[in-house]
Amino acid sequence: MEILGVKGRTVGSAYQHLLDLRMEHGPLGEERAKAELLNWWREHQRGNS
Repeated sequence: MEILGVKGRTVGSAYQHLLDLRMEHGPLGEERAKAELLNWWREHQRGNS
């Protein structure tokens, strides 16, 4: 919520994305998780434009 400045369903979607990555790749570490989250957000924004 803090990184993206969002609330509601978007938080759940972002969390699910990070959880999926963790299940696929194992623990990502804070820097990679943040980078993956921001990349997901850019793609998410593009899809909703």
